[in-house]
Amino acid sequence: MANNVSHKLSHTMIRGRTYYTNFRLNDSTSFVRLSLGTDSRKQAEVIMNQIRPFIPLVQNGTISLEEFKRKMQGYRVATKQDFDNYLLQALERDIAEVERLPELGQLHRNINPDSPLSASDTVGAAQGYSEAQFQRMVNGSTQTANEVLASLHMKKLELSKDDLPLANQVGAALDMS
Repeated sequence: MANNVSHKLSHTMIRGRTYYTNFRLNDSTSFVRLSLGTDSRKQAEVIMNQIRPFIPLVQNGTISLEEFKRKMQGYRVATKQDFDNYLLQALERDIAEVERLPELGQLHRNINPDSPLSASDTVGAAQGYSEAQFQRMVNGSTQTANEVLASLHMKKLELSKDDLPLANQVGAALDMS
């Protein structure tokens, strides 16, 4: 059975032990009822304090119900700083990998004493990788930019078409590195 919660949690109801946001759209016939995913009143209050400002925007059609659901899940709009942080972290990972190369060679030698690394094979593989990266830059591959966008989306950042130039810029910087 559904119970309305006190005025302190407007647009909120509890069914069973789970809290829900519950409000009517402006067409006066449609209800939006979405689980807050908690049985804790305190947690429901925190979630509602974060999403309550968006309810009137959903009601008047300024933002879509899908966008509202993403905000409930903790998504926020991506900023230039998010792209800059991604680039910095990726470049730091590259540096750490380069610093590990001598150690990895030593480990390979210890693990596989009968098959030592070949300098000429390593140079050949590096040249092939370098050529592939160069072709990606020359031909304008969007693969790295798509990887940037996917990674930021996984961090619950809301992305738009306006973010594509930043993603391409970060992708190009990573391809250059």
